[in-house]
Amino acid sequence: MYDKEQFRDVIRRTLREFEQVGGARYSEDAVTLLMMIAAHESGLGTYLRQIRGPALGPFQMEPETLRDMYRTFISVTRRYDFAVAYFVPSKKSLSTPDYIQLLETDLRYAIITARTFFVRFEEPIPTQGTGSEQDHLKALAAYAKKYWNTVHGKATEEEYFLDYMKRGYIS
Repeated sequence: MYDKEQFRDVIRRTLREFEQVGGARYSEDAVTLLMMIAAHESGLGTYLRQIRGPALGPFQMEPETLRDMYRTFISVTRRYDFAVAYFVPSKKSLSTPDYIQLLETDLRYAIITARTFFVRFEEPIPTQGTGSEQDHLKALAAYAKKYWNTVHGKATEEEYFLDYMKRGYIS
């Protein structure tokens, strides 16, 4: 399992750099969302390969999801094509297994592809408004369930929230 403070710091630095090269705008809300997903999906990096399935990395992204992101968003959106490519250590063909394996072996790549996943949706990542921190975290959990896990996934909003509180929350 990653140390939660160090992992959050790597997410912050990576997302700030991603914004500088034309990727998604940096926000603490996005940092917390990614921490929440990693806390639930991989036990904050305990599992880098799904036990029963194809998902990889601390966010447990499925290879087909990554392929679809390239087909329908990254490669057709010049800004993101450049920004994501900036984080690829070498220009590998999308068809090579190495490219997919980067989800498991390259933490910064896993972070920016997980962040890019959410750019595709009209509904923005919930922001900390005038409500309580707990209300904000529950809104992020609902967002994670809706978009990352979807209605077809086994996880619940409550599991995202509780796993974040147990593994990823820094008080």
